[in-house]
Amino acid sequence: MQSLDIGGTEHQIAVLLPSESYNALLAQARWRLALLLSFLLVLSIGSCYFLSKKYVEPIISDLQQLQSNPDAAPQSNLLEINQFFDFLQSKSQQQEEKLRQLSKERNAVQQQYGLAATRLKDAQSRQQAIAEQYKALEEQLHALKREMEQARQQMEQALQEKEQAQQQFNFAQTALDKVVAKKLQIIDHDSYKMFIDSLSTLTTKEKEIFDLYTQGLSTKDIIAQQQISENTLKYHNKNIYSKLGVKSRKELLQYIELMRNTR
Repeated sequence: MQSLDIGGTEHQIAVLLPSESYNALLAQARWRLALLLSFLLVLSIGSCYFLSKKYVEPIISDLQQLQSNPDAAPQSNLLEINQFFDFLQSKSQQQEEKLRQLSKERNAVQQQYGLAATRLKDAQSRQQAIAEQYKALEEQLHALKREMEQARQQMEQALQEKEQAQQQFNFAQTALDKVVAKKLQIIDHDSYKMFIDSLSTLTTKEKEIFDLYTQGLSTKDIIAQQQISENTLKYHNKNIYSKLGVKSRKELLQYIELMRNTR
């Protein structure tokens, strides 16, 4: 049906066909549509197969290869796959470099830990040695304190003994002074003065024998020490008595004792 404008009036034109012709045309159109769809379907299947063989299967193969051997080159020549593989290899190299760096750092840390452990062990050994030395010093200090306490006690005892000895000495000196005073009362002062003044007149040998008398040696000891005979000693004694103004050995010894006590 088609519209037609005649003289300003719109008319509808329709062509009538027999039903057989219409059905034949309709069937022909359906066959053509079916053939077109079949062709398109076959073309689609062929295109899918071609694309699968050319692109999909190499991609799948490269992905499988990537799982089994990431370092191998891709089998397909696709730019995207090659770029993806290059990217993964670059990442893998970076990861390996990082792993090597981490391994170096770990080795360095282990070495530092070993050095630190060695230093700690040495420090502990030194600390133990210092502790032992400190303990030994403490023991020495305690022993020194005990010795100081003993020395203090001994010093106090010595001071007490010294004080007692001083008291005894003072007592003895007082008694001696009394004895000397009594002897001075008995002995003639002029004779004693002449005795003292005459000591310078003795010869060297006589002075040696006189000094031996002052030391308290006996006649026998003087003879042995001077290696002289008894007669020689008597001769020297006679000279000594004469020069010092004494009459006997007893008087000589009295003057010597008085001389020692009055010095």
